[in-house]
Amino acid sequence: MDNYHSLLRRQLKRHFNNIGELSDEIKEFIDSVDSAYTEFDSDRTMLERSLDLSSQELLQANTDMRAVFNASPDLFLWIDIDGVIFDTKGGEKSDL
Repeated sequence: MDNYHSLLRRQLKRHFNNIGELSDEIKEFIDSVDSAYTEFDSDRTMLERSLDLSSQELLQANTDMRAVFNASPDLFLWIDIDGVIFDTKGGEKSDL
């Protein structure tokens, strides 16, 4: 029982007094559940790593885009759906 997934060990302790007394069929089922728990943990770890890498890539792309945007001497206007200017960036003050 010591080599089972930690969550499965807790569940088995809560519901069974002695795993050694269980039928072979139940033990096979428990082994399958243990494999599923372990595989889920592995998949979750891989997903978390993938999300971390994607997040880092997005942050870097955002940093690069802001650097290019801030280096531009041109005037940028943000216009809402009604055509009203609600923000500006860059350019000379005389251009405003």
